[in-house]
Amino acid sequence: MPDGVSLMTDLVCLDISDNGCQRIDIDFRGMTRLTSLIIQDNLHKMERGKLDSVILSDTICDLRSLTHLDLSNSDLWALPREIGRLQNLEVLDINGCMLLTMPACMSRLAKLKTLHARENGFDEIVKDIGDMRSLTHADMLNNNIRSIPASICDLVNLRYLCVSSEEDPVTPIGFEAFLASSPIEYRYY
Repeated sequence: MPDGVSLMTDLVCLDISDNGCQRIDIDFRGMTRLTSLIIQDNLHKMERGKLDSVILSDTICDLRSLTHLDLSNSDLWALPREIGRLQNLEVLDINGCMLLTMPACMSRLAKLKTLHARENGFDEIVKDIGDMRSLTHADMLNNNIRSIPASICDLVNLRYLCVSSEEDPVTPIGFEAFLASSPIEYRYY
């Protein structure tokens, strides 16, 4: 990334998609007004284990005004450990990454409304997903979700849930009643 990007403190939207960047090591701390960050289709062709929060700067988690984060189609093996600090995040797009787990701290994204998490390597949904009270849309197609946590029944605003697995996922007691009592569109493939 060019030097000086981090000095653009009045930016509201930063779109650096489709640039073939292998490192996003911007110091985001001064970008206090940034609400939308689009990094899709970057961070490719790195060795496994080397593409983590060192390559995707941990300072991304200091963007207190951020409402939209798009990391889709990037060869990310892990999200920054402190992604739960993005307290105003409403949309998270991690479609087509190479994530094997959803970090537990994602459950702290209390204002998250939309989670796009297709085509990763998840085999489970974060246990405390029920803490994401604002979540209305969760698309986790083309993963291998083996079980749905009981806390999902706490998502009173959820309207769309899509999961996929090689086998029927284990659902918690009360899940069927939860689906029947709310206008959720549940899709399982």
